[in-house]
Amino acid sequence: MARVHTTEEAEALIARVKKEHYKANHSVSAFQLGDHDQVQRAHDDGEPSGTAGAPMLQVLQQMQLKDVVAVTTRYLVALSSVLVG
Repeated sequence: MARVHTTEEAEALIARVKKEHYKANHSVSAFQLGDHDQVQRAHDDGEPSGTAGAPMLQVLQQMQLKDVVAVTTRYLVALSSVLVG
């Protein structure tokens, strides 16, 4: 999470996180800007529509956070069970 003041700043931070974590499966994001939350955006980044970015945006709204961007990076790892006997 970081403080930003413009859409461009928010999008640049999201792009930087995605570049840093290029092997991640998803980098879900949400941001809201302005004293009255004039700009609100959420992106699921490949997750099922409305299941990741929108809930993050709802948390920002409920916490009444202003001029912030949040990014959650998800790595999905497949683990196989090995039986040792």
